[in-house]
Amino acid sequence: MLNGSLEIFIHYESMSIYYYNFNNPKQQSSVDIQLVSGFLAASSLFFNELGIGGQDRTFRILRGDTELRMSLGNKIHATLLIRGLEDLDLKAYYELDVMTRAIINRFENVYMQEIEDFILRGRFNFDGIDKFIKDEVLKMKAHMFSSYLMHILGIAINRNVKKSEAKELLISLNSIYADLPLNYDKIRKHHDVIWNQIRDYQKEHITFKNIIKKVNKESANIWKLFRIPLIPVFE
Repeated sequence: MLNGSLEIFIHYESMSIYYYNFNNPKQQSSVDIQLVSGFLAASSLFFNELGIGGQDRTFRILRGDTELRMSLGNKIHATLLIRGLEDLDLKAYYELDVMTRAIINRFENVYMQEIEDFILRGRFNFDGIDKFIKDEVLKMKAHMFSSYLMHILGIAINRNVKKSEAKELLISLNSIYADLPLNYDKIRKHHDVIWNQIRDYQKEHITFKNIIKKVNKESANIWKLFRIPLIPVFE
């Protein structure tokens, strides 16, 4: 399955309190979120009893092309459910961990009163959390895309692609993404202009086009998970 999916479950101690589907934010979970929370609590206790993991606050369980990636906070914990892809690279895992840690910290620093109210009264309102997560996703995608561009640029330099225009185009595109998630519409406009310039440059420089083709092939499955557009190869 090339079109993977990414979901996150937020837990307060052993109770699930929030769910978000990164590929379809309006979609509800297809699994029992309390079952996920109970499994996380039991797994954490099990590993602690066996002395597995030490001070590590993240652990993972793999089965086939599905991965559960669990991150522990102080009282707030998170489980990422990654479906449809195997062998994410270290950069992808790093960005996922940074994003997950930011979400955990947000709940612990902003929403603990709402969570305590829920325990007492059975209701809560995490106002603004959806927007916060969307912004964190944009940041993650920006970092992933930046890494992708710098990989292409590094190969181009090693292969002595001397034309400075190619380097300038990639650096310009990278700097645009570094501004995410600020003013996304404006960024998108500039992105399209540079994207078209890269397309025209490929038509005249076969080496540069072949580098992009090679990196795209290496990155294709991972980027499908994050829904990040690769630079098209133009014939």
